[in-house]
Amino acid sequence: MASADRKTSTERWGEQDEPSKDPAERAWEGRHDTELSGLLLPVDEDHRLGPDIGGYGNDVEISDAELVAAAKQSLRGLPQALRRNLEKQIDRSGLEGIAMRSYTENALGVAYEDSEAHAAIRVESLKDRAAAEREHRLVVKSLRAGEGKPAPKIKGHPQAYCHRVDLDMEYGHRQVLCSAPRGKYLVILAGEASTEDAVGRAVELFANQLDHLDAPGKYI
Repeated sequence: MASADRKTSTERWGEQDEPSKDPAERAWEGRHDTELSGLLLPVDEDHRLGPDIGGYGNDVEISDAELVAAAKQSLRGLPQALRRNLEKQIDRSGLEGIAMRSYTENALGVAYEDSEAHAAIRVESLKDRAAAEREHRLVVKSLRAGEGKPAPKIKGHPQAYCHRVDLDMEYGHRQVLCSAPRGKYLVILAGEASTEDAVGRAVELFANQLDHLDAPGKYI
């Protein structure tokens, strides 16, 4: 995602240096000190860490007792019927860990709250590939059964699915929801966009996250 008057480009996502062993040295990218947090797309110079996700912060990894509650909290703001379906899936999913990070466009001269788009990405660790693919199918089924329509497809990622919901066109309130399985991981994006271009950039952000999972060293 980038400011509205610049062309969409993915090149900058791959132009950063090798990661430091000390996560505090490059804290603006987000944490990368564990295996799961390292799977999340680093924050680049066109972005900053975004709003808190369900009261857990904007860059967090959770396991053990808090896991299910955190996963459900991350669904806040979704349409009610979709949220109920996803909560039921979380209860059955066998989650082993979850890492979440939010992103806000870092447009020059634009206040944080006036950014055209915010997005939260979470990577869920499940017991195996079959569980991740099953949960992905359930997410897609829930999205298609609810409001909205499919968002643009992601080239090179045939299993990925993105969906958009136009909640309030007068005020430019659009939701973007994406899902894709990657091995034993399920990747979810939930974003808000105020323009059509911002919808496309949210989908692009998800594509970059999937590219990062396929080749982590390219984007870190």
